[in-house]
Amino acid sequence: MTEIARSPATLLGVERWEETCASNGRTYRIFLVAPSAPPPPGGYPVLFMTDGNEMAQIASTVSVVGTLTGAIRPALVVGIGYPVESLLEAEEMRMYDLTPPTPADYAPWPGAEGPWGGGDALVEFILEQVAPQVSELHPVDPSDRSLFGHSAGGLLVLHTLFKRPEAFRSYIAASPSIGWNDRAVLNGESAFAAQVSSGAVAPRVLITVGSLEQSTDNLPTPIESIAPGWSPEQAAERIRAARMVDNARELAERLSVLSEGTGLETEFVVFDAETHTSVVPASVSRGIGFALRH
Repeated sequence: MTEIARSPATLLGVERWEETCASNGRTYRIFLVAPSAPPPPGGYPVLFMTDGNEMAQIASTVSVVGTLTGAIRPALVVGIGYPVESLLEAEEMRMYDLTPPTPADYAPWPGAEGPWGGGDALVEFILEQVAPQVSELHPVDPSDRSLFGHSAGGLLVLHTLFKRPEAFRSYIAASPSIGWNDRAVLNGESAFAAQVSSGAVAPRVLITVGSLEQSTDNLPTPIESIAPGWSPEQAAERIRAARMVDNARELAERLSVLSEGTGLETEFVVFDAETHTSVVPASVSRGIGFALRH
């Protein structure tokens, strides 16, 4: 049998480096997807994405092809991930960074232990350390920044939208885990609504979800992959209680009403026949289009 010379593959058009957060001491891997097209006169828009180890792989193809075909504006996509080579390892590290302030004893599933609640520090890291670095590498438009997150990342997007609606132009919450900590993220909604109604802020908001995210049919095997320590019956009840589709739809409806007569722009998309995991590529594609369309 012929010996085949193999080498690690790299993603075309993607650069990466590691950076330590000044406030929490954690080290992150930054993935930068840069277009081949020159920047517009005001600089590139920038889309920041949580779960960078996973999302950069999808976003690199979507953004490069979209730019080449003229479907989206040339832009920079920046993924915030971890200095590991396994998505499973990254998954184990993400929950601290993607959750809003949360009681230390909160347990989303039996035996689950924090720490939780590092989301504000991650957003500060993006705005105060990563964004300035990116602007040193490429001309950027600081008024055209977007934030994308899926699942717990979508929860962080909503938390940031309500707490810092001026920080980004567009907020993309894909399958947001609104049920986390008894839907505490919604505590900031009324203050946000007051700012929108007064004309103080007018961000753009996209919320997406898969139509099967509340379905208890065809639970994964082993069930520990989504509910460690739970029986299939307990896992099914957890899925129903999370109300992924209903929570997303109800919030989108309230924001749509809020949009009337204000500058707030909202969109809501349900992807048919998609689960919480299978929906990721569609969410990334729609999120990039929402943030970067002409």
